[in-house]
Amino acid sequence: MNAPVILTSAVLSLDHNLTLQLLNHTSTYLTEPINNNCSVALQYSIVEQIVYLYLMSLLCVIGLILNVINLIIFSDRSFKYLTFKYLRLIAFVDCITSTLVFIYCVTNYTRPRTFNDKYFRVWYLVNVYFPLANITAGCNVLLTITVTIERLVSVRWPMSKQRLFSQNNVLLTLIICFLFPIIANSVNFLVYKVGECNNLDGTM
Repeated sequence: MNAPVILTSAVLSLDHNLTLQLLNHTSTYLTEPINNNCSVALQYSIVEQIVYLYLMSLLCVIGLILNVINLIIFSDRSFKYLTFKYLRLIAFVDCITSTLVFIYCVTNYTRPRTFNDKYFRVWYLVNVYFPLANITAGCNVLLTITVTIERLVSVRWPMSKQRLFSQNNVLLTLIICFLFPIIANSVNFLVYKVGECNNLDGTM
């Protein structure tokens, strides 16, 4: 009667130990002891490190360079039409997004050397990356929708474009494109905090 129980316990113990070994094998730690049982440690899998640190960061650098080129090109006087002004704004917002994501990839998927280094990484994640990346993403989406509508009106109703995209309407549209994401994502400044041992913690 007791044999199955012993066998099940042994299997569970074996599975538990195997799981711990796999987690330790696929995760990267920096084990530097700190007072009060704190340690400088960032946990991430090898796959995450390869994707974010080596692939995503490279894409961010390429995107940043290309968007800077777009800004230079669209700044020429020959690109004076409204469409190119929208595209210039999209390129500018993309530059900010690429910079934010690149810093995130480097700081979140490399080993911190000191406790203060870890604090800066978590602080950037909480107070810069989470809120600003969402704001720039929202601005980018709204600007893309705006330039799409502008192109549709230009092709489908060219006679109405001057009225629909007057200077006041364009200014109002830009205010909405930037102000709405800021207001909608302002709550992200309050979601997380730098907690005990400089770890990422949620707020109340």
